[in-house]
Amino acid sequence: NLDFSQCDTVNLSDCNLDNQPNLRFKDGAKVDLGGAYNLPANLDVSCCDEVDLSYCNLKEQPNLRFKDGAKVDLSRAENLPKNLDLSCCDEVSLRKSDLRGMSHLRFKNGAKVNLENAKNLPKCLDFSMCDEVNLYWCDLDGMSHLHFKEGAKVNLSLADNLPKYLDFSMCDEVNLSNCKLFGMSHLHFKDGAKVNLKEAKYLPHNLDFSMCDEVNLSYCDLSEQSHLHFKDGAKVDLSLAKYLPSNLEVSLCSEVNLSYCDLRGMSHLHFKEGAKVNLSKAKNLPKHLDVSPCAEVDLTECDLQGQTNLRFKEGAKVDLSNAYNLPENLDFSMCSEVNLTGCRFGAVKELIFKNCEQMEKSGAELPYKWKGKLVFTDEQQQTPSLGLAMTAKANGGR
Repeated sequence: NLDFSQCDTVNLSDCNLDNQPNLRFKDGAKVDLGGAYNLPANLDVSCCDEVDLSYCNLKEQPNLRFKDGAKVDLSRAENLPKNLDLSCCDEVSLRKSDLRGMSHLRFKNGAKVNLENAKNLPKCLDFSMCDEVNLYWCDLDGMSHLHFKEGAKVNLSLADNLPKYLDFSMCDEVNLSNCKLFGMSHLHFKDGAKVNLKEAKYLPHNLDFSMCDEVNLSYCDLSEQSHLHFKDGAKVDLSLAKYLPSNLEVSLCSEVNLSYCDLRGMSHLHFKEGAKVNLSKAKNLPKHLDVSPCAEVDLTECDLQGQTNLRFKEGAKVDLSNAYNLPENLDFSMCSEVNLTGCRFGAVKELIFKNCEQMEKSGAELPYKWKGKLVFTDEQQQTPSLGLAMTAKANGGR
């Protein structure tokens, strides 16, 4: 009979407790019994602040009780008591547990609840008082409605059989990545919400993100979105999205990710003053691409054919690594950072840098016997640096 009644922390994970019929714990103790077996009948953890019973067989624990405000982990626990009371717990994890028959399951106001990949969820589960809800990879078949608390953070990523009616209008964060939204006519989001729809399928027509602070639509099919409008200052990820609307409006966004996108059909693309813009590996850039307001610009591996008016903001961070078909005239003298690694300058007629140091840091390598004009705007270094730069960067290749 080991005595833990004076211990603040107790770790008995994976232990055989066959010879411990009377386990006593200190008020406020943190107790880890994860994977322990042969638990004493009617185990008393009602005074513990934190309890880990993950992977335990609770067949002999019909009267399991927890302390008000406790953090409880019952992940993959077997034979959960049908009358299990978790309504006093601040945090509850039932990851990968079988909840069959647990129709009386209730959660505390402000609780953080993790039901990731739990099986046989009760149809009447109520999350309306929970601060955080994780239903990742759960089958929600039979649930007609799901309601969430003001300010809740909700994860439904990879959840199956979503209810046709989902109310996220009060949620601070919503994750519906990899979900099938077939049959949903409306999705409403809270002002300031962070919304993740990455790889979601069957998006409702004309989704409204005009109040969302962050929106992730990467990998999505946007063919049914005739109008996409975003909030002033929003952070928007459209990387690898397909069938973007030709009238895409991102001019108010503080961050825009269009990497790997096909921008065919867009005649203009405008950005907000000070925006961070990622166009790396994007195809069919608009002819009137204006990145001059942007604080950060990534055009890695882009075809810049036809971009005759490429200009950059004072202090901008610019990445053109491995970009090709560069404009005839390029001025980087105002940029704070420049990456020109792997660029081909054969057709470029004028390159402007602040000084030789900026050019060297950029990784630019000029072709042997390049006939273009190289200019340094720092007049004090212009004359002596010109020959040095040409000599140092000539590599006989491009």
